[in-house]
Amino acid sequence: MNPSAPMNTAPTDDLRSRWSRLLDHVAPAPSSGRLVCVAEVGRDSVRFAEECLADVDLHPVLQEVGTMSGTRFRVLVAARDREIAAQVVAGF
Repeated sequence: MNPSAPMNTAPTDDLRSRWSRLLDHVAPAPSSGRLVCVAEVGRDSVRFAEECLADVDLHPVLQEVGTMSGTRFRVLVAARDREIAAQVVAGF
């Protein structure tokens, strides 16, 4: 095979296209209720983050994350509420 000859990518592109269509057909669509992280806060800010989100009728799930510098908490909300929650906790 001549290394300077152009590669024919048509079979690869066709295979990739077929796999994409298959996965689009069988994979579930992302749920608007799935949890997404909007912030990571320290232990001292957990209560404040909960109260601020409760003010806009959001109820976060807190996930403890151990780091080298101590314990932090991920603030998780439903994907459909991501934008408003991110705005509320933007200053944390």
